[in-house]
Parts: sequence; structure tokens; C-alpha cells
Amino acid sequence: MAATVFAFALIRWKITVGRFDPVVYRRDVADNSDFRKFDDGLKMTVDIDSRRLAEIEALLRDAAARGVCRYGLSKQDAALMTCIVLTALERDHMHFIDGAAGATPAPPSI
Repeated sequence: MAATVFAFALIRWKITVGRFDPVVYRRDVADNSDFRKFDDGLKMTVDIDSRRLAEIEALLRDAAARGVCRYGLSKQDAALMTCIVLTALERDHMHFIDGAAGATPAPPSI
């Protein structure tokens, strides 16, 4: 528990210790997060505000109306991140991000 609190403090206040740079680590969390591509489509969890969501939905509706894509959305208030981090000093950690209420995909819009 002490190690977790220590790591939280380093990341929260951007304190570099030895080879650990919390700014680089936070960037790596995003870069090393998972996504799924199957059934010829990209499945991913994103954290965005309502304004950005409305913009994305409008773009998707327009693209679907033009026959460019089919899409589905599932909205949740929280997400869960599971991490595989052998050492915070290396950059090859992996992060799996899922909706906290489960991964129930919405049917594709036509």
C-alpha cells in the first residue's frame, strides 16, 4: 500500500525520481492502452466530455448517412483500468480499459 501511495504522489505532483519520469509514464499509459479491432471495426473506450461526444456523434451520423461507416456507441459514467506493469522504469507496460458497468456494445447504426 505504501508503494501505491508513493507512486500516486509522484504521478500526481509530477516528481521525477531516478529514471522514473511521471510525465513520460502518463503519456505511455495512453500510448500503451488497448483497443480491439475485430469484425472489421475498431472497439475502444474513451473519456470525453459531453460537448466532444456530441461532436463525434454528429460526425458519425453524417458518415453513416453518406454510407461511409456503420457505428455503435455505448455510454457509461465510469471506466475500469487494469494494468500490467512489471516495472515503472520500463516503457512496455500494458493497460486494459473497459466500461465499469461491463462491455455491452451497442448495435451498429445504419
